[in-house]
Amino acid sequence: MIESDRRILTKAIGEPWHGYCDDVTRDGKYRMCKCGDAYIIRPENHVNRTFATAQDWEDLLEKVVRPNVMAFETFLFKSFFQKDSLSLIYMEWFLSLFIEERCELVAEFLIYMYERKAEEFEWVKEFMPKTKKENNHE
Repeated sequence: MIESDRRILTKAIGEPWHGYCDDVTRDGKYRMCKCGDAYIIRPENHVNRTFATAQDWEDLLEKVVRPNVMAFETFLFKSFFQKDSLSLIYMEWFLSLFIEERCELVAEFLIYMYERKAEEFEWVKEFMPKTKKENNHE
């Protein structure tokens, strides 16, 4: 899974993304994490999720999939199955995927919803990979 997908999923479950930033603590001894804490303080708390564990999947189910279950199922069905497919097959297929693959599809769903101009998914924009054209203007 690419980093931008992991960032989108991390934001979707309401957690901060961790990584070094240019800031240092007031005494100048330690680098700061993007979450706002110094890396020296509880370094085990400065690890980003892999979205490959059962807990990652359960958190995504609770925060993203269940609140948007109809839109998510429609996205899966339209994206991966022909109109003449049996509707129950796609859920069997989905559940047979590895957790990381399911999480990746949730990231694709969030991007899909943003591209469909769904207002509640507007925050996804900040995590979208930038195009070359956008990078040239920065």
